[in-house]
Amino acid sequence: MTESKGQATKNNILKEGLILASVQGLVNISIGGLAEKAQMSRSGLFAHFMSKEQLQLEILEYAHELFQETLIKPASALPSPGERLKFLAEQLPVWYDVSVPQIPGGCIFLTACLEFDDRPGKVKDYLMSVQKMFLLFLTSNHKGAVEMVQFKGNLTDDDFAFAFYSFYMGYHQYKKFFGDQNARKYARTHLNGLISFCTGEHPALQGL
Repeated sequence: MTESKGQATKNNILKEGLILASVQGLVNISIGGLAEKAQMSRSGLFAHFMSKEQLQLEILEYAHELFQETLIKPASALPSPGERLKFLAEQLPVWYDVSVPQIPGGCIFLTACLEFDDRPGKVKDYLMSVQKMFLLFLTSNHKGAVEMVQFKGNLTDDDFAFAFYSFYMGYHQYKKFFGDQNARKYARTHLNGLISFCTGEHPALQGL
């Protein structure tokens, strides 16, 4: 289906908004600043969103579509839950570097969760829903891997999701905040180590 001119314009605004918000913060995004970035009039951009909150929500929705297309759909296409989780372990830390467009400021969801954790409202509610959706993807695939005897069941579904998500958060902090050049290596070691522990190949993680 051919994209309408209006939808193409809006998608371009959301792309520029996501790039800007990833660097400056979603809470700091403004219709005026984005209008300048998108080379539009303030009134023209305001007509698309009507409020800053709606703009923030639609930027997150746009980012979630990228996350789905870049990571979740390819993972879901794999034939078994164990393979899906191995794919996530390799690709989750770099999803925003390989998405189209790339997201220069890192994972918009992790940074926005920190920005909005004490800001009740629609933006926080949406962030909560998509993060819970991702955790459900982790727990359901862990459960499936145990049922198919791909994993040993040495962690509960929730323990697995907690460890996986925590390693990802740690990676993002090391990469974006500390600027640690070894962050990707750490993430690969520990996420793949978590998978290996669950398959029984890596007993060193017994203390998880």
